Amino acid sequence: MLTQLGTHCASKFAERVQAIGLTPPQVGILGLIARAPGQSQQSVATTLGLLPSRLVAFVDDLERPGTGGAGAQQ
Repeated sequence: MLTQLGTHCASKFAERVQAIGLTPPQVGILGLIARAPGQSQQSVATTLGLLPSRLVAFVDDLERPGTGGAGAQQ
């Protein structure tokens, strides 16, 4: 039952953040950066348990127009 509840919550969260053009991993990255700004990508990757190359892909997606990132201002 708890697994079903967790799956349902994760699905609803994904739907809600998709409405603003983000994915759940991107929200996690932004939350971490908001709590501790100025970190290197290496530090963020280590904290999140990601390979640095995977973090770069998430950051690149955040910089694309329509995501509210830097690319949106171009």
